[in-house]
Amino acid sequence: MKKNKLTQIWLDKAEEDLLYAKIALKETKIYGLLCFHCQQATEKLLKFYLTMAGIKFRKTHILPELLILCIKADENFNQFKESVLILDKYYIEPRYSESLEVYSKKEAQQAIRFVEEIKKFIFRKLK
Repeated sequence: MKKNKLTQIWLDKAEEDLLYAKIALKETKIYGLLCFHCQQATEKLLKFYLTMAGIKFRKTHILPELLILCIKADENFNQFKESVLILDKYYIEPRYSESLEVYSKKEAQQAIRFVEEIKKFIFRKLK
């Protein structure tokens, strides 16, 4: 597997979202938006992996759908099913005023941890 311009863009954008989440955890209490950025980082990391593996995917923001494609390439991605289901709910809910959901610091920390675990796993796979 070889990096190209598109894979580098996915990786760079994922790392921006993760960095923003980490800064937000230290500097704010806006945990919903932080969780959204964790969802975004995960989405871009999964797309980075799929692109590196040469696996085509449709335009989507649905993490479980992307994870299924990753699992088809490597069944070890199964370990992230629960994490991805949790992160997936952060795509819409935290950003719209109709949502009454309040996110905690604990959820925010967990979201960051999930992203970091997925990132480490992908990097080990691509070595």
